[in-house]
Amino acid sequence: MKTHLPHRCFAAFVLGFLTLLLTACGGGGGGGDSTSTTSYSATCADGSIKTSTVSQAAAAALCPTTTYTATCTDGSIKTSTVSQAAAAALCPTTTYTATCADGSIKTSTVSQAAAAALCPTTTYTATCTDGSTKTSTVSQAAADAQCPTIGNLSTTITTPTYSVGSNELSIYNGLNAVRLAGGFGTLVQDTALDMAASNHAQYINTNYYSFSTHDYSSAIYVVDPATGNLTGHVESASKPGFTGILPGDRSKYAAGSSYLVTSEAIAFSSTDGADCLSALLKTVFHRAPLLGKGWGNIGIALVSAGDSPLVRNVCIISPAVKTASKIAPTGWTGVYPGVNQTGVPVAMAGEAPDPAPDIAIKGYPVTFYTNAFISTVNTFTLTAAGASSNVPARILMASSFPGYISPFEAHLLPTQSLAASTTYTATFSALLTDGTTASKTWSFTTQ
Repeated sequence: MKTHLPHRCFAAFVLGFLTLLLTACGGGGGGGDSTSTTSYSATCADGSIKTSTVSQAAAAALCPTTTYTATCTDGSIKTSTVSQAAAAALCPTTTYTATCADGSIKTSTVSQAAAAALCPTTTYTATCTDGSTKTSTVSQAAADAQCPTIGNLSTTITTPTYSVGSNELSIYNGLNAVRLAGGFGTLVQDTALDMAASNHAQYINTNYYSFSTHDYSSAIYVVDPATGNLTGHVESASKPGFTGILPGDRSKYAAGSSYLVTSEAIAFSSTDGADCLSALLKTVFHRAPLLGKGWGNIGIALVSAGDSPLVRNVCIISPAVKTASKIAPTGWTGVYPGVNQTGVPVAMAGEAPDPAPDIAIKGYPVTFYTNAFISTVNTFTLTAAGASSNVPARILMASSFPGYISPFEAHLLPTQSLAASTTYTATFSALLTDGTTASKTWSFTTQ
């Protein structure tokens, strides 16, 4: 008996290898082959789409390559084909550290400023003496520094012990009146400075006055090579009456202790105290010892040479700072001649050294003082009432006369005598070294 396989399928075996053929037959005897295919897609960074029948990776590999570049803070350059962030991530990391005001420490890999920005903010407040409030995020000192300075310039004249009707009393009252009018503050009598001034006046009379010529020796106007001062301000230990080489030494001798700063102004053969003060104010260089805002104490002496009936004397005014300079308020300025002052002289007096030896007749100097060093004078003019032009004048400053003019002052020296009984208007404007400006316009009238 034979067994028959269904006619729809058959199997064939070949020795050496096996081939399996599967044939599916449909109704009606028809038939065919069937194959299955998978397609992989990749969306590229540039928006294009790539496909592959191999794998997802093969599709992605078909995408165009983008190179991202990062310039690092150390100057090096890093690249990545992944992303900009990936390129930046390859840069070496620098850690910036900030020590905060409260003592804490903050760090950042961005910048020093970024580290500092992480610090907690403290606001420091200062209540100023004028009632205003100032703040700072830096420190309490920084807040305090913003407060305006009130200053401690005195505006009252303390009664001195000088004899009524004396030359010293006349000088004391006259100088304080000038200082008040100009805004410089008043000075108080210092008996030790009185003694130092008297001692030095007697020294000059003893060593430099000639009864044969009835005058003082010209040697007092010669610069002493050892100190750089005029001989009239210097004493020699080999001469009679010696109490100290310079004003500071002589004030220490009289007081028994040192002053912080001392100076002196000397006039010869004044008729009286008022004449002495007037002669010294008619100068340029001798105004600083009389008008400086920092002075607090004063010593005065007018001593005759004893050559009667001739009037021959030495008048000395000795200002000093004992322990601390007087302080002017914020924005302070001082002027001489003073605001609306009357009876102002028309011409400058003789002075050694001479600030302008090339000018035969000099008008009365106008002086402006500031609270900070003067950087640049923009305007300094003097105009007579009704005049169409300014008085011809020369500006004198510390840059031209170091050691004689301080950086706090500027002088306008007319190159001709001023007119009598005339009102003049002075105008000053300057840039100061602290970045502020100083300006003022005021008037005075000549005698």
